Amino acid sequence: MDIDVEYNDRTGELEFRVVGEGTEKEARVLSENLKAILGDMLPTSVKIEKMDEKHRHARTKKQKLTRKQRH
Repeated sequence: MDIDVEYNDRTGELEFRVVGEGTEKEARVLSENLKAILGDMLPTSVKIEKMDEKHRHARTKKQKLTRKQRH
């Protein structure tokens, strides 16, 4: 399982996504550990998403194209 980090311009928060192969329980434990490590340092939100590598890379590529189009 991996953690994707993204800054949300609208909310000013860092968004963490727990992605990859694994169980719901493993993802929940990983997200709780992440919250414990960061504490109150930054406003954060943790989203648990299950997706395979192919879908993950396709989504990342799509987001990069969208950002380029905005500028």
